[in-house]
Amino acid sequence: MVLAVVLVALVVLIALIVLIALVALVAFAALTALVVPVVLIALVALIALAAAAVVVAAVVVAAVVAADNRSSFLTKTVVS
Repeated sequence: MVLAVVLVALVVLIALIVLIALVALVAFAALTALVVPVVLIALVALIALAAAAVVVAAVVVAAVVAADNRSSFLTKTVVS
């Protein structure tokens, strides 16, 4: 369970770092003439990042649920 929390926190941290980098990129683009292409690239990158974060979180939750089910099954088997 602790591992799941750490992994989800890591995913959120990576997402925040990438978001800050993209905001800096858009701010730099605003100072130049490349505003539209850079903003479009940033939006695509944000969508891809959000999708990746959802997939990683789903895998972590599935792994935690599977581990919990396995341990409760083993506990029931040993106690019986």
